[in-house]
Amino acid sequence: MRILRSSKSVILAQNFIWIGVGLSFLYWFLESLMHVTVFGDGNFLDHLFTPDVHELWKRLLVSFLIIFFSVYAQRSINIRRRTEAALADREKELSRILENNPAGIVLVDADSRNIEELHIEPDPERFQPRLSAADIERLEKAGLKLSEYEGMMAEMESGALVIDDISQFETERLIELYHPDIVCGGIKEKYIIQKSGVPMKQLHSYDYSGPYAGFKGAINFYREIDRMVNSKVWKFLKSPWQENPELAAKYAWE
Repeated sequence: MRILRSSKSVILAQNFIWIGVGLSFLYWFLESLMHVTVFGDGNFLDHLFTPDVHELWKRLLVSFLIIFFSVYAQRSINIRRRTEAALADREKELSRILENNPAGIVLVDADSRNIEELHIEPDPERFQPRLSAADIERLEKAGLKLSEYEGMMAEMESGALVIDDISQFETERLIELYHPDIVCGGIKEKYIIQKSGVPMKQLHSYDYSGPYAGFKGAINFYREIDRMVNSKVWKFLKSPWQENPELAAKYAWE
C-alpha cells in the first residue's frame, strides 16, 4: 500500500486490511466453536487447528473473500484521500499564483463576451432630475430612504423557495408537495401544470385575456385570477397515463 502524507499514514493506509484479517480469524474461531457447542462434533482444538479437508476449504474461501473485500475497500479509500490531497495542493498553488502574480489576472465569463459594457452619464442639458441633491439630502435627514432595495430575498419568509429556470420534474414535485390553487409562470411551465389539474396564469403575456395595464388592467387581472381559482374544470382533467397505462402487458409461462 502507498504511504499517505499524514503522520498516521501507514496505519490509515492499512486499517481496513487489518480489520479484514481480524474478521477472518474471528470467523475461523467462531466456526470451530459452533461445531463443538451447536453440533457437538469433536474437540474444539482439533476443529481450530486441524479441521477436515471440506471444512478447511470452506474456511479458506470465506477468509479470502473477507480479506479481498477489505483490500478493495482500503484501496478505494486511499485513492479518494490521494485525490482530496491533490485537489487541496492544487487549490493552494492557484491561490499562491493569484496572490503573488505581479501581472494580474483578468477573469472573463460568457456574459462579458456577449453583453456590451455600457457607461451611462447624465446629459448636462436634457437630464432634469425630479429632486435636486439638496432635496435628496433634506429628505434623507427627515428619515426617507431613497434608492434602497434590499432584494427579493430580504422580503421572503423563512423556508421559501427560489428556483431559477425550473425543470419539469421540479414543477411536478412542487405541485405534489404544496397542492397550489393556482400557479403563475411562463409558457414553458403552462402545459405541465395544467395537465396536473392546476390552473396556470402566464405572467409573460396576456394569454387570451387582459389587458392588465393601469387601474382597469388590475381589475381585469383580479377577475381573471378569481375565475381561474374558483373554476374547478382543471380538477376534472386527467392525463392519458393517469387513466390508462401507456403499455399493457401480462406474464406468460411457456
